[in-house]
Amino acid sequence: LEQLATLVARSRHLLTVCTGSLFLAKLGLLDGRDATTHHLALDQLRELAPAARVHEGRRWVEDGDWVLSAGVASGLDASFHVCERLWGAEVAGTIAKNIEYPWSPGDGG
Repeated sequence: LEQLATLVARSRHLLTVCTGSLFLAKLGLLDGRDATTHHLALDQLRELAPAARVHEGRRWVEDGDWVLSAGVASGLDASFHVCERLWGAEVAGTIAKNIEYPWSPGDGG
């Protein structure tokens, strides 16, 4: 956890997949932030980060340069969203096409 905290502090962008957000919660890094996790771990996220705005039923949520996804498959969508933000929809769309993934821009809902 200490190493993760160091990496987060040095990072410009952050993407978690599935229950990865629980590590951020354990470190107290989700206070006052939008967050989500796998549907089976939402209660645990709420316990670990009572000051976070936990979103249920969202595939991914964005809070500034942080994107947290609800599961492994939704982590792919969140990854494409980050690609779109960093390099544009054309690049994200090309990557999706090259890996035969049915991605389309969206808000994570």
